[in-house]
Amino acid sequence: MKSNGYLYIALWVLALPVILHAQPPANLPIPQEQEQSENRPKEQTEQANAQLTTRYLAPPKPGKPCDMEFSLKNPGTIPMTEIQLKQEWNIPVKILEVNPKPIIQGKTWVWDLLDLQPGSGKVFSAKITFEGDTLPEFRPTISYTPNHLHKASDKSGLFVQVNGPQFVRKGNKAVFDIIVANQGKAPVQQVTIRDKLPEGLRHPEGEFIEAELGNIPPGGKKSIRLETLAVQTGRFSQDIQVASSNGDKKLYQSEISVGENQIQLKWQKSLETPAQGTLEMVLESSFESGARKPENHALRVEIPKGLELVEVTPFGLKNPLKTGETELLWQNPPVLSGNKFFARLKLRATTPGDWNLHAKASMQNSQDATSSFLIRVEGSSEITGKFSQPKIESQHGKEFKVQYFLHNMGTAGSQNASVKFQIPDGLFPISWNGPTVGGAEGEWIIFDPVTKIAANQNLEYTLIFKSLRPGEFKLTAELNNGTVAKPTTCTITANPQP
Repeated sequence: MKSNGYLYIALWVLALPVILHAQPPANLPIPQEQEQSENRPKEQTEQANAQLTTRYLAPPKPGKPCDMEFSLKNPGTIPMTEIQLKQEWNIPVKILEVNPKPIIQGKTWVWDLLDLQPGSGKVFSAKITFEGDTLPEFRPTISYTPNHLHKASDKSGLFVQVNGPQFVRKGNKAVFDIIVANQGKAPVQQVTIRDKLPEGLRHPEGEFIEAELGNIPPGGKKSIRLETLAVQTGRFSQDIQVASSNGDKKLYQSEISVGENQIQLKWQKSLETPAQGTLEMVLESSFESGARKPENHALRVEIPKGLELVEVTPFGLKNPLKTGETELLWQNPPVLSGNKFFARLKLRATTPGDWNLHAKASMQNSQDATSSFLIRVEGSSEITGKFSQPKIESQHGKEFKVQYFLHNMGTAGSQNASVKFQIPDGLFPISWNGPTVGGAEGEWIIFDPVTKIAANQNLEYTLIFKSLRPGEFKLTAELNNGTVAKPTTCTITANPQP
């Protein structure tokens, strides 16, 4: 890998219509508190106690993916049952991902949990976007019933997970994988799945789909794949019910949108010039709208602050953002045959780091599409070495100090730089000190290589000498950065004693 500045591509992500994945929440152990006093009343020790903690993983920003999570814990001594978590959003939010999947009704999210044993917990995570200056209020509430009858539950833990699209184009297939797992300690018998399809989806068996999964042992899981056809535009809710002969029941609701329009985005690297630190990218956007021309379509690209926009074709409206990024906007751009639009960007590296080139497209009656391209900017290292004083006057027979500094003037760290000093006749080294171990070898004092010098870092070498006779001497420091040896000289004048 070259040490000078260059760009290379670390990751390419093509974001098609978003798919929600629901996964089982994690079970977290809670540290046991100190044993309670034997004289403490039993009524106060046997209790369920919910602890709910929420947090944003990064400060929320309008138009940007916002990650959040909350954890539910039961530090009490008896199980919690009939648990319901509810999140009421103060503003409209768009779901990118949420685990596990809640029941969604407008601005309300609801999770229903069977139970939560003492000393255990569950973690919930979500990723959303929002628009406007008002920040979303992330304040879920909880209701539950303490279970005083059982200290530990041996009941089965039926869990349902559905993987499927959130948006599908009319005339295309919508495929759902329905996964049923048993997270409990007892088997579940004769598990049945019943799916009531919404108006927008069609299956050869009709509106109601039923499948027998049989028995599921503890820790086991079974699944079926359901292929449907999108036949009607609109937003629909699908009800999936899972039941067993044990009496376990789970209702899973998922929403899906069917539209005639669809957007696809794809980044492609066109030309990379490492020596100049430049990169040309082409963004291909496809606005599919059936027989009609696309309407109210727009394309946005965010240029991160670590990259400089050199050229863009065709012209896009540039908007500086408060975050230091630059937004390019094409409003209703002209599309070519196949309803495609191409934007070509030439970028120059300015700051080392990982920078995400993010694009977002929107169109009337279609779900937004996003695409990201991760660009890694490697900085360059520039190591220099110099004496603090290029000329030093001393007195014959007396000790004097010489200081030498290594400095990394680049934007990236450098490795394995080494320094050695050539001692002229007439100077006697008394001591030496540096960032690494040094030793005398003949006419040289050689220091071990420096493992790493960070950007803008100084390293100091100090040598103490005594002159053996009056005169002028040349002390040479030789810096080797792995490719080129760079000598630097310090002139020392030893004057006779008066």
